[in-house]
Amino acid sequence: MNRPSIRRWLLFRSSVAIAALLLALGIAIYFTVKQSMMLALDDSISQTAALLANQVELENEAVIFEWQEGLATNTTLAASGLFQFWDEQTGITTRSPALALADLPKFCGRDHVALKRNIRLPNGQRGRAIGLRIHPFVIPAEMARMQKAGRVIDPDSRTFILVVAGDAEPLYQTLNRLRWILAAFLLGSLAVGFFIIARVVRLALKPIKQLEKQVKNRNESQVDQALDLPAHLPAELIGLAENFNRLLGRVAGVREREFNFVRMVAHELRTPIAGLRATTELALSKNRETHEYQEQLTLCHQTAVELNELINRLSSLAKLGQGNIMESLVKFDFAELLGGCVSPFIPRFEAQNLRFDHVPSGEPLDVQGDPFLAKLILNNLLDNALAYTCPQGEILIRHENTAKATLIQISNSTRCPPDQTDRWFEPLFRTDPSRQDAVQHLGIGLTLSLNAANAMGWTLQARKIADDRVLLELRIPKPRA
Repeated sequence: MNRPSIRRWLLFRSSVAIAALLLALGIAIYFTVKQSMMLALDDSISQTAALLANQVELENEAVIFEWQEGLATNTTLAASGLFQFWDEQTGITTRSPALALADLPKFCGRDHVALKRNIRLPNGQRGRAIGLRIHPFVIPAEMARMQKAGRVIDPDSRTFILVVAGDAEPLYQTLNRLRWILAAFLLGSLAVGFFIIARVVRLALKPIKQLEKQVKNRNESQVDQALDLPAHLPAELIGLAENFNRLLGRVAGVREREFNFVRMVAHELRTPIAGLRATTELALSKNRETHEYQEQLTLCHQTAVELNELINRLSSLAKLGQGNIMESLVKFDFAELLGGCVSPFIPRFEAQNLRFDHVPSGEPLDVQGDPFLAKLILNNLLDNALAYTCPQGEILIRHENTAKATLIQISNSTRCPPDQTDRWFEPLFRTDPSRQDAVQHLGIGLTLSLNAANAMGWTLQARKIADDRVLLELRIPKPRA
C-alpha cells in the first residue's frame, strides 16, 4: 500500500503554491508593463494628433495645412509621421509623406471624442491609431476680412477626420521578450524554490528521522524507555512525542509489575515445590513400611493440592481482565449465594475455635453481577478472615440493603492489623511475612477479589475499625430497572 508522504505532500503543495504565486506575479508584471507602454504610445499619438489638429487653418476661403510648411525642417514628421486627413465635404484626403499613396483606416469617435484602436499599418505591421473629427482654425484677422467682404465661412461647417497612427511593432516585440524573460524567471525561481523547500523540509523532518532511528535501534530491554526528544523537534510534534513517552512510561510500569509479579509468583511456587521434593526424597531415601509410604504420599498429595490451588488462583487473576464482563452480568439473589459460600467455612471456623456470627437475610438481596465472580470474591474474603483471625477470635458478617446499594461487611479480630490498608490489595502482599501456608493465604486473594469487583462495577474496600479489628466491605450498586 502506497502510504502518503509528508515530504512529498509538502514539496508538491509548496511547489504548486510558489508556482501559482510566481505565475500571478509574472502575469501582473506583464500586464502592468504592457499597460504602461500602451499608455506611453497613446500619449505620444495623442500629442501628435493635438498638434496636427491645431495646424488646419481656414484662410482666403481655403483650407491650409500648416504642417506641410514645416516638413522641410521637421524631418522626423516627414520620415515617420503616419497621419491622414479626410475632408467630409469634398472627400479629399491628405496624407503624410510617410504614407505615400497608402491609406490609414478611417474612423473617429462621436461628438468630437477621440477614438483609439489597434490597426494594421499599410506595411502589415501592428499599429496603434487615434481618430477624431476636427474643424479648421480661423484667426481673428481672417474672420474680420471675410465679414468685410460679406463672405463669412463658418468653421464648424467644414469638418475633417484626422487619423494619427504609430508603429506598435517594437512594443509587441518588447512584450514578447518580456514574456520569455518572465517564463525563464518563473522556471528558474521554481527550480531554486523547489531545491530550497526540499532542503527545508528535510531539515524540518530530521527530528522525526532521529526519533525513528531511536525506536528502530532499540533492543528488547529498551522497548519501554522514554525517547530522547530532539532539541529542534517541531512544536506540532512535541505533544505527540510527549504522549508517546507517557505511553512508554505506562508500558514500563506494566512491565515492571509483570516482572515483580512473575518474580513473586516464582517465590511462592518455590515453597510448595521444595516441600514436594523434600517429601519425595525422604520417602525414597530408604525402604519403608506401607503405612510410612502412605503418610509421605498423603503429604505429597496435600502439597499437590496446595500447588494446584495456587496455580488456579494465579490463572484466575491473569484471565480476569479478558473479555467484556459487563455484557454477561445477570440478576441473582446474593443472600442465597452468600449462604452457600458460608456453609463450607463453618466447620473450619469451629475447628479453629473461632466465634462466627452471621444472621441470614430474611428476604432476597437482588443484585446484578456475575455469580461465579461473586462466589470467588466471597470465598477469598472468608478465606482471608479465616487465615488472619487471631485464636479464639471472632468473625462477623453483616449486610445492609439501602436504596442505592447492597453492603456486605466481613470483619474479624486480629492481633496486628496493618496500617496501610491500600497495600492489602497488592499482589502477594502478606501482613505476616513468616507465613508460608499456600492454601490458607496465597497473597493474591484480595487482589483477585478487588479485580473481580471492579470488573462488575462493584466496590471493595478495607479499613481498620479498631486496634484489633479489620473490616472488608463489598458495595454492590442496585441493579438498573
